[in-house]
Amino acid sequence: ANTGEKGAASKTQSILRRMHRMYENGNNDVKPDTVMYNVVLSALDKGRERGSARRAEALLKEMEELYESTGDDDVRPTTVSYSTVMSAWSRSGEKGAAEKAESILRRMQDQWDAGNQYARPNTVAYASVINAWAKSGEAGAARRAERLLQRMQDSYDAGNPDV
Repeated sequence: ANTGEKGAASKTQSILRRMHRMYENGNNDVKPDTVMYNVVLSALDKGRERGSARRAEALLKEMEELYESTGDDDVRPTTVSYSTVMSAWSRSGEKGAAEKAESILRRMQDQWDAGNQYARPNTVAYASVINAWAKSGEAGAARRAERLLQRMQDSYDAGNPDV
């Protein structure tokens, strides 16, 4: 999925959809799980196809909704899931990408605060959002990045050693 081959992200996403159909038709051997979702998210992040960040965010939302509706830990979004989508926004170069990346960080924090032990914000997550602001060229970007650094420090002071 990370070969850089043109269309690799679309291919992995197609495989995931096929796995879903097979699973829904009774083939439990191909049940999509967090690992498979993260493979597709990574392909979307690294492939940089047009609209890939938006597609990655939609896939993350699908994971969140699937987990919330079923309680199935096999599809619970993780730190890797959220961080990969933030990275995709950071790399996208799209207008508003930094705000999108920061909104994903807030969702990740909300998941962590709600008890999802697998969605702990870490240095990689914060760095992706700070990078997005640095690349944005938007007014106030430096101030937003500084606030994120302060949030990292506050999180560390509150006992999160991963930031």
